[in-house]
Amino acid sequence: MADRIGWDATSAVELEITRGARKFEFVSGDREAMHFIAVASNGRLPQNLSCSHHLIDTSDQRLKQNYGEIRELLNTKKAIEKGIAWLQAQFADRGARVESLSQSVKALTEGGEWC
Repeated sequence: MADRIGWDATSAVELEITRGARKFEFVSGDREAMHFIAVASNGRLPQNLSCSHHLIDTSDQRLKQNYGEIRELLNTKKAIEKGIAWLQAQFADRGARVESLSQSVKALTEGGEWC
């Protein structure tokens, strides 16, 4: 590729962009675009195409990453809800046990068998 006119492999710059709500934006956010000029093709680009800056659209990658994070958060939420349900069941069981023991103590003290 170094034989292309205007191509210097040491000066090539890749810039990550993503689709925002209204426009393309740089991923890093530290640069402001004046213009976006892009060539998109399902085929091979011409060999004589010369450029030193490459725009890489990472929108789909970011969406997949976000979906993965959402899926993880939902799984965590389900696990937490399951844990809460288990704790509530344990609390109810302990409450029933305390009530049962309270009734036993009351029956023993009222019957005079305690003292």
